[in-house]
Amino acid sequence: MPGSVCAEAEVRVTLSRMCTDSRPSRIAAPWLALALAALLNACSQEPTRPPAASAARPNILLITVDSLRKDRLQTYGFAGASSPELLKFSKGASVFDDAQSNTPQGLPSYASLMTALPTASHGCGTRNGVLAPSHFTLAEALLATGYDTAAVVTCESLGRQRGLNQGFVHFDDELVLPVPLAEDVSTSAEVSTRGLLFLKAKADAAATNQGEPPWFLWLHYQDPRPDHVFQGFAGEEGNIIALRQAATPDDLYEREVRYADMHIGRVLAGVDVLGIGGQTLVVVVGAHGPLWPPLGPDFTSPDLLADSTSLPLLIRAPASEGGRPQPMVRTIDLAPTLLDYAGLALPPASLGKSFRGLIEGQADWNASECFLELSPDARTDQVGVLTGSHRLLLDRKTGGTQLFERSASGEVEVPGADGAVAQELKRQLAALQSQAQEGASQSLGLRMSLSIRGEAWPTSAAAQETEQSATALDGQVQINYANGEPWSRGSIQQGVPTGLWETWFPDGMRKSSDMYDNGVLDGPSLAWMRSGKLRLRSECKAGVPNGRWSRWWDGSIRQAEMHFSDGVAQDTWTYWNAEEVAVLELTFREEGRRVGLVKSFLNGNQLANGEFLDGLRVGVWRTWYRGGGLKRYWPYEAGELHGKSFGYDPRGFLLEGWNGEFSQGSLLPQKVK
Repeated sequence: MPGSVCAEAEVRVTLSRMCTDSRPSRIAAPWLALALAALLNACSQEPTRPPAASAARPNILLITVDSLRKDRLQTYGFAGASSPELLKFSKGASVFDDAQSNTPQGLPSYASLMTALPTASHGCGTRNGVLAPSHFTLAEALLATGYDTAAVVTCESLGRQRGLNQGFVHFDDELVLPVPLAEDVSTSAEVSTRGLLFLKAKADAAATNQGEPPWFLWLHYQDPRPDHVFQGFAGEEGNIIALRQAATPDDLYEREVRYADMHIGRVLAGVDVLGIGGQTLVVVVGAHGPLWPPLGPDFTSPDLLADSTSLPLLIRAPASEGGRPQPMVRTIDLAPTLLDYAGLALPPASLGKSFRGLIEGQADWNASECFLELSPDARTDQVGVLTGSHRLLLDRKTGGTQLFERSASGEVEVPGADGAVAQELKRQLAALQSQAQEGASQSLGLRMSLSIRGEAWPTSAAAQETEQSATALDGQVQINYANGEPWSRGSIQQGVPTGLWETWFPDGMRKSSDMYDNGVLDGPSLAWMRSGKLRLRSECKAGVPNGRWSRWWDGSIRQAEMHFSDGVAQDTWTYWNAEEVAVLELTFREEGRRVGLVKSFLNGNQLANGEFLDGLRVGVWRTWYRGGGLKRYWPYEAGELHGKSFGYDPRGFLLEGWNGEFSQGSLLPQKVK
């Protein structure tokens, strides 16, 4: 049976079980409650019900995929069978051949995608950064105009402590695991299951209520990624260890692409099976420029070359026949495009612009330059500018430049880094840097304008006026909800937050307290739940985590305790489940190297445990099935497999092909009996 047919058949069975299985589910309950709950719209002045989803105001399904390369997808010409589900999806979608990320690094790229701002504007520029609440996000804009909003995320850079939960009615980061365990646990299957539960609940609600509001669902897949998990498939059960031992980095990566594609296909099939495709805009995009050998898994040593910023982008919009747009688009253009489809004006703080016309077959698109950036903690201090014809990279430490010519066949470095073309590109780069530095104050000014006017989102006139006055903000500021209750209060100097800033929920309950210095977090922070119980106590120094961080499940039951020094993990980290049982302990030495025992649970079942010494795996590592049965037994010595390894099926029987003996990472020949 073809893969796409299998995916649709599996979805039909899954949805059928959702309707008939009466057993309680810890996963299903939040989503079903979400679908039936009334939307809390704090920015709306009148309790009128928002219009239902339609082709003119569609539901929005955003699927982001970590480190996904174009050249490993069949849609972009890859010869292997790596992505049959996305290939099927692309037949009716707009497939963009020149989509570019402003950075190859995860958290800064996600923040840019959600705010339509480059890193220099939103300030969330490091792995441990936090998106300040002064910035408007895509989810906040949609929520303010009646959309129901939900997300399922799996990457540590996307947990609610990073600030990207702003605007989501339901933000599910239960699958976010600390980095050591995220390397060993694949979560794509669970992300798709939770996504399907949401889609089913919303489709059922729309079938019984013609006024059901449209929704925005963000699903993030962490597979594939630089730290590759070997993915086995049906028919390979008898030869898994040999295949794993022979796998090259390319093989491992392609297997993870295939694995993610299979589970993304379940969601795409679910949209069609549930009959909501005609009212749903679907986006599949690589979350950021992919890190890839020879870069390896070191997130602090990327560059801004073509392979690091180019990414796949596929969009299927209602009433659109799809196509193959050639002009360059940027990830900061995606949020304005989705807002355009939702019928919303673009915020003045946005440095992106809508490319809806390209999706609908219009040719009058004037591509803007792409500002390329690396975060402050990267080893290479580069910035750059990208146009349809050239790429210019500037090393800010040495002043050296590289110039590349771009064409449909690729990019080639050319001489003339001091010529007329390079000088014009440097002028454009300087203008982009200046424009980006103004973005943060414009975003904060927009929030103030909305609170003063009592508008959910600006008209063109309001947007223009806000843009003209945002950078002049200075002094004490209080921003109110439409009901008159305070939303935020603090001080501004030259358009950016400084000193103590506090926020509140619409009912007047305190939400957060943060210290800022020149627009970045600097000092202690506190965050509360709607119940008034403490959720997070943290501290930052110049925008990066520092000192002790504590999180709670409900204000009294601990969830996590972490320690940082200038953004680097230190000492012992401990995680607890909702029953206050310690489920994970990590110990870090200097420079964040891991030592000590690690273990993990999901929904009460143990997933993995093992031990690190100076950042290398040692001793026996075990993984379990979600039902509790032992799955794998791997012995390590100094980071290499060493000794006898075993694999078991869910019934507890040894799996043929999973069992073998290793010496310093090499599989030993089997002894002939």
